[in-house]
Parts: sequence; structure tokens; C-alpha cells
Amino acid sequence: MYKKSEIRETLKSIQINKKNFEKDIIQKINKLTENRVICAYISIYNEPNILDYINNPKTLCTTFIDSEKNIKISKLQKPFIRNSFGVLQPKKFIEIDEVDIFLIPGLAFDLTGTRLGRGGGIYDMLLSNYLNSLFIGVTFDEYIFNQLPKDDHDINMHALLTPTRFIELNI
Repeated sequence: MYKKSEIRETLKSIQINKKNFEKDIIQKINKLTENRVICAYISIYNEPNILDYINNPKTLCTTFIDSEKNIKISKLQKPFIRNSFGVLQPKKFIEIDEVDIFLIPGLAFDLTGTRLGRGGGIYDMLLSNYLNSLFIGVTFDEYIFNQLPKDDHDINMHALLTPTRFIELNI
């Protein structure tokens, strides 16, 4: 099996079809997120922009990196600033303690729920504090593989979401 660093390098050359989410997938997203506390991400690089499709959550949150590089959950509200990792986050931190569903980006996912991130382990540290929440990996179809390498600290996804598919893994 390839190393994570080798896979990250290979992913740079994959051509993706950045299409909009299909109507039935949008309906699934709305049904899942309605009246729930949702932690989503503000997309960067080749990540699907999931925020455009979330309607009627109880609370919409995102990740927040504080000055000591701790990852926390904050209510999602403008204005945004770039954190130390170059990711947009709310300028004002309004802490949220409980989250029902995490919509999580990744460089790649596999069909067992393994997520390949950018290599810092930041999301795994965060998710380990919310093990009663539902974790849904969000990506494009081209970034789903049969199997990826997995480390002991890696947190598995319960489902995967692409513009064309919702794959239940462990719900």
C-alpha cells in the first residue's frame, strides 16, 4: 500500500469534474441538517462548497483556530479572516459546545470511511472530542478510493457525500 504522502502527491494530478450537487443529494443534505447543529467548512482549493446547500439548520458552525493553534467550534458568521493555516474562519469567536453533524473536507476518502487530510491531524484531534456526532466526509467522486492507508489516530467517517452520491458507511 502507498504511503499517505505519496497519495497526497498523486492527488494533485487528478482532474476533477467540479459539478453542482444533484437535486436528490441536496434534498438528502437538507433532510439531514434540518434543525440540527451543523459544523461545516468554508471551502478552499478543490473542496466542494457545501455551505450553498445547507438550509434550515438549528445552528451553523465552522472550525476556528485560536492564537495557540487549538481547533474549536464557532458559530459561522461574517466577517471572515484567514487563520494560521490559511483557512477562512469567523473573525469573532462564538464558541459552540455540541454538534450533531460534522461535514468534513478531505483530500480523499475510502469506502471504509478513512479520511486522508492535509497531514496535520487537526480534524482527527477535533473529532475525537465529538464521538457522539455524525461525521460525513464531503468530496468529489474522483477522490473516493477503495482503500487508503490508516493510522491509529484517524477518525472514520459515518458517511460520504459527493455531488452525485450519499454513501452510508456506518450510520
